[in-house]
Amino acid sequence: MAPARRTGGGSRSGTLRRDRGVFLRRVEMAPDAPRNGYPFDLPAVRRLHRIRFRQVTFLVGDNGSGKSTVVEALAVLAGFNAEGGSRNLLFETFATHSTLCDHIRPMWQEHPRWGWFLRAETFYGMASHIASDNGLAPTFGDLHAESHGESFLDLALSRFSGRGLYILDEPEAALSAQGQLPCCASCTKAVVRAPSSSWPPTRRC
Repeated sequence: MAPARRTGGGSRSGTLRRDRGVFLRRVEMAPDAPRNGYPFDLPAVRRLHRIRFRQVTFLVGDNGSGKSTVVEALAVLAGFNAEGGSRNLLFETFATHSTLCDHIRPMWQEHPRWGWFLRAETFYGMASHIASDNGLAPTFGDLHAESHGESFLDLALSRFSGRGLYILDEPEAALSAQGQLPCCASCTKAVVRAPSSSWPPTRRC
């Protein structure tokens, strides 16, 4: 996800126009949020209030600028597991996520009823959790039977369907240049059909 352009239209009062297919419009820091110390002094966090989200938003910046910290906080605000997954796929290998989610306020245009948070860094732990759950494993297949990139892409293509909020953290770390193409194509299709598509079939995860 990355800083999007400011809204070109809108009223003179500064209100944001309603963008079809957008769930999260913007995020603001809470009035009592700390101003110094980790993660509040990270460049991406300091500029968080300037981001205007669109149907597809990319965060681009140097290592250590706070991109993953912001993405993680947004995922937690949406109800997703901090280490990746959906609202119903909950697990924890080692709690390392920051407290940023406790100090920011989301401005939703519409609350998503479906979505996924997929991050390359914690994918192995998520795949191991799924494999150890007899109820979940059959619905995902053996994610350890493929390479990191293959299983990452297969999961994205199978779960990123219909209207929903899909958040990815460093997918390029798992996917080759060739593997990124079908992932981008899937995102493009989701955006094109988002305004008129229905929610995906009821799924546990």
